[in-house]
Amino acid sequence: DRIRIGSFILANVLFYGLSVVLLVLQANLIWLGAIFAGRCLVIFTIYYQAAGNLKERLSVVLMPVLDAIYYILYIMLSVSVLMFKKIAWKK
Repeated sequence: DRIRIGSFILANVLFYGLSVVLLVLQANLIWLGAIFAGRCLVIFTIYYQAAGNLKERLSVVLMPVLDAIYYILYIMLSVSVLMFKKIAWKK
């Protein structure tokens, strides 16, 4: 589970970090658009399958916004956990 969680967070960090770097450098914004579109396609596919299994509706328009908000909240949660509480993994 730690490897799955770690790889998920690493993918998000790399995506958003690379996005910020490409925006700041303004070097070839086509790459940023391609990376964003590819990531959105993968995420939409996974969430669409999950929504179908759960018999829920999926808002395609809100997905990028909710994904960014989720990432920001995850970072805030990580910082608060590191500052205030030690987590012990069950072995």
